[in-house]
Amino acid sequence: MEQPAKEQTIESLINALSAQVWRTRTEAADALIQLGKPAVLPLIDAICNARFGYHYLPEAVRALGGIGDPRAINLLIDILASDHVHAAQEAAKALGHIGDPRAIEPLINVFRHDWNDTETFTAWQKASAALAAIGEPSLGALLNALSDEDDTVRQGVIEALGTLRDPRAVDPLIKALQDETSIVRGRAAAALAQIGDEHAIGPLTALLADAEWSVRVRAISALGQLGGQSVFALLVDALKDQEPRVRNAIVLVLGKLQDERLFDILLDVLSDPDGRVRAAAASMLGQRGDERALPALCWIQQNDTGYAGANKVSASAVRAIQSIQERCQKR
Repeated sequence: MEQPAKEQTIESLINALSAQVWRTRTEAADALIQLGKPAVLPLIDAICNARFGYHYLPEAVRALGGIGDPRAINLLIDILASDHVHAAQEAAKALGHIGDPRAIEPLINVFRHDWNDTETFTAWQKASAALAAIGEPSLGALLNALSDEDDTVRQGVIEALGTLRDPRAVDPLIKALQDETSIVRGRAAAALAQIGDEHAIGPLTALLADAEWSVRVRAISALGQLGGQSVFALLVDALKDQEPRVRNAIVLVLGKLQDERLFDILLDVLSDPDGRVRAAAASMLGQRGDERALPALCWIQQNDTGYAGANKVSASAVRAIQSIQERCQKR
């Protein structure tokens, strides 16, 4: 395509980014991304000159970021700090795609920004993903931010560290298990599970005594991912927890382990005082497909009048029985 024709095409596509029809805007952005570098400066100029209304700006930012040209970095960083949450989301995604270390601190600062919109959480997620996408250059800044006074910042960088999966983050994340904010402690547990270092098993085990049930649930999930058979006894012992949601999480984690001892444990859990826990045990027995569970499940089907949320516990038993019988027929 000759230069004048290409310039005209780019201008037409930029104009189409303000079309009323969503598909037209999307197709125009995709076409600009395909055109690549020649579209960068015209897009930057159009955005800087406010040619896009509030509802159309995010698609323009997506087009600019999708090209992946470092010349867009300064503008994308400015958009990160703007009052337009959807445009900020696209800018964060774009900066992760470009991968330039200049975006690291501005991306961390996204966690300090509350747009007073339900989309704020998505913007934080995009910033975490972008920091992880930048990779090793972001590690030092992320580790430093673990001591930030803003707990939202600590949450965001922990999510990025989990995705980054750098072993150098293990010890700082173990320290974060003692954070004063329960959400941060839970996020640290999840991040350690993502990294997959067994050195975290001991500190995560200590978290089973955390005052917040949600943190104990995160620790249980992390231990299940990290420890496998080595944490079996720990998890069984934790079934004494007074919080039903914790016991429910333990049953679901144990159910994924292939251990002969689990059958008798699940049978015992069928007498748990909480319906959600009994239903989870029934479901796990159904997944295991062991015919020996049929008498106990039939009893639950006929006699258990409890509920697991909006559903009857007996319904879980019915599905478990069907699952076992189907497996038996296939043998």
